[in-house]
Amino acid sequence: IQMTQNINSQYTAHVQQTGVTCWTCHRGNAVPKYRWAAGTDDPRSIMGNKLGQNTPGVANNGYTSMNYDPFSGYITGPKADGIRVGGSVYSPKAGVSTQSTEKTYALMMHMSKGLGVNCTYCHNTQNFQSWTNSSPQRAVAWHGLRMTAATNYEYMTPLQGVFPAASKVVSYDSARLGPKGDVYKVNCQTCHQGVNKPMNGVSMRDQAPYLWPASAPVTASAIMAPKADPNATAASCDADFGRVLAGKTIEFDTGAATIRPTSAALLDTLVQTAGKCSNFRMAIEGHTDAVGNPAANLKLSEARAAAVQAYLAKAGVVAGQLSAKGFGQTRLIDTSGTTAGNQKNRRIEINVGA
Repeated sequence: IQMTQNINSQYTAHVQQTGVTCWTCHRGNAVPKYRWAAGTDDPRSIMGNKLGQNTPGVANNGYTSMNYDPFSGYITGPKADGIRVGGSVYSPKAGVSTQSTEKTYALMMHMSKGLGVNCTYCHNTQNFQSWTNSSPQRAVAWHGLRMTAATNYEYMTPLQGVFPAASKVVSYDSARLGPKGDVYKVNCQTCHQGVNKPMNGVSMRDQAPYLWPASAPVTASAIMAPKADPNATAASCDADFGRVLAGKTIEFDTGAATIRPTSAALLDTLVQTAGKCSNFRMAIEGHTDAVGNPAANLKLSEARAAAVQAYLAKAGVVAGQLSAKGFGQTRLIDTSGTTAGNQKNRRIEINVGA
C-alpha cells in the first residue's frame, strides 16, 4: 500500500492523475503475471533448449542471442543508468560497447512489447537519440524508467529476505524469488500488460481513494477534453452536467480550495462533458454550508469554483467558455443544519447557457 501511495504521489509525471492501484499489476493474481529477476525470467522459455546454437534469449530481446537481462543496470538502483547509445550515425558516443548497445536494444524491445507500441511511439527514426525530434511520450517513458528503478530499489529488493525460496513454491506462477535467488521485481509490462495505458487509462480512484495520499492534490487532468459535439444543445448539456454531479461532490481540503485526489475521476468525467459542450458558455458555481463566517464562506466558494475552472481549462476545455463565481451560503439547498445537510450545501454546480 505504501509503495502504491508513493507512486501516486511522487511520480505523477508518469502515472498522471490516473495513478495505479493493486489491480493494475496483480489483475487477480497473488503474484503479478509479469515480473523479472536475474537470469531467465521463465524456466519454460527456450533458454533450456539451445539446439546447438548460442544461448537464445527471451521476449525481452526479441529472442535474439543478445544479453537477456536488460533490467539489472537500468531499473534496479536508486538512479537509473542513462540510455545513451543512439544517434544519426552508428556509435556517435565514444566508449559505448556493443554489449551496452545490445542491452539498450533488449530494454527497448521489452518496452515495445510491454506497451504494445513500436519505436515511433517515442522516437523519430531519423535520429533516435534526439529529444527535440521525439514525441511527448518519450518524456513520460523517461520518468517511468526512473519510477520503476526507485520502486524496485526501495520496495521490492528489501523483501528478498522475506519471500520464500523458489524450492518452496509449487509452481513458477507462484514464485517470489528468481532462479538466482533475487526477488522478482517490476518492469514496464507489469503494469502495462500490452497496452500503452494500463487498462486503457481507466482510473479506479473512486474505488480505492486511500491509495492517493491527501498530500497529493489534483492539479491536472489525466485525459484531455474532446472536441465540441455539433449535436449538443444548451439544454442537453445542462442535463448532462446535472446527471454527472447528481449525488456526487467534488471534495476539497477543509477550509481550502485544494481539490482532493479522490475527486479526480469525477473531474475527468466533467472534462469529457465540458469538452463536448464547449460551444456554449459554462458557469461554474461554488456553494458552501452556513457554518462559519459568511464573508469567509463567500471567498472560499469563489476560490473553489475557480479551482474547478482551472482544472477544466488545463484539460483543454475552451477557457473563454468557462466562468467561475462563488455564492457562499446564500443558496442553501438543505436548511436542516445536520451533517448530511451541510454536505449537500457544500457543492459545485455547472450551468450552461447559449
